[in-house]
Amino acid sequence: MPNWVKNLVLLVVTTAVAVVVAEVAARQAFPDWAPRTGRLADLWDFDPDYGWAYVPGSSGPFRSHSFDTHVAINQ
Repeated sequence: MPNWVKNLVLLVVTTAVAVVVAEVAARQAFPDWAPRTGRLADLWDFDPDYGWAYVPGSSGPFRSHSFDTHVAINQ
């Protein structure tokens, strides 16, 4: 195997490991950054054109580190 291929593989693996470690560290250090409600899946649904879209007529709580509110989506 050529030396440049080994270096490229090492770079990709090292970068992937660094990203995973940074993600784990961020989740441990800042757990309030992510929304804390499990009902978010009830408010959004996958859309093939836009990625994610609101579910018409849905409602529920939305909690984050700085607010706790009720969301209602119209038809």
